[in-house]
Amino acid sequence: MIQLLRHALKYRELISAFVGRELRARYKGSLLGGAWLLLQPIIFLAVYYTVFIEILQFKMLSEGDLGLAAGDAASELTVAKLSALAMFIALVPWTVLQESIVRSPGVITDNGNMIKKISFPAELLPVCLVGYGIVNLLVGLTVSVATALIVLDGNPFTVAVFALPLVVIVQACLMLGVAYLLSSISVFVRDIAQVIPIICTVWFFFTPIFYFRLPKPEYQWVFDWNPAALLVNLYRAVLMGGQLPMGSITDTVWIPLGKLAAFALVVLYIGYSVFMAKKSDFADEL
Repeated sequence: MIQLLRHALKYRELISAFVGRELRARYKGSLLGGAWLLLQPIIFLAVYYTVFIEILQFKMLSEGDLGLAAGDAASELTVAKLSALAMFIALVPWTVLQESIVRSPGVITDNGNMIKKISFPAELLPVCLVGYGIVNLLVGLTVSVATALIVLDGNPFTVAVFALPLVVIVQACLMLGVAYLLSSISVFVRDIAQVIPIICTVWFFFTPIFYFRLPKPEYQWVFDWNPAALLVNLYRAVLMGGQLPMGSITDTVWIPLGKLAAFALVVLYIGYSVFMAKKSDFADEL
């Protein structure tokens, strides 16, 4: 782990160049260029609000959850806005997490020409992938924070908002650990690249993105054993904890953050260890 940090610091300019290249390649030839980084989450927010809230009249919350008068027009509008915001805040980190996981199996196999160069530090490739994802995450969170300020009508964030950088760091560690593990395994088992998108699709429906709580308490273990559920609810607690019926900051932020951080560090340790153990065999397999 310390070696990983040293390499990241030593090759920080190379990592920055790789992330910048990825960003430029994604929007190369487009008229708006890098502006799409900001426009995409804004468009997604508008689409989800229009489709789920305006057209389908979908509400993940109720007036009772928020302590509002049932049947009141102002209360219904507040519920609709908070439901859309809660949905979007969960969707942003999930989208980044999913894209990182789906792309992880190809990190090494798609860069065989660089891997075969003896002097190239292969362990930087997963870092570059995660770095690109974090850039997208930060842009999406910027839109989330701006939207929250508008939707909450100037209501200040709670003290939990100061935990936001920690949540981002924990997500980065989780993504990096998964990237190391999947990228190294897929060199030897190419089926991984086909299986992961299917797993992510199933995982999506077991993650509380389009719903806030499970109607049957006996299925609470789905949340308890789902790191993505911990992650998206952490973002909600940090950015909307003062408006949602989630409980105290200890129960909704610090305890889940500690659990997720422990899990992420274990995944990172295992992933990095497996990667470094198999690194010498990559060139022969490719």
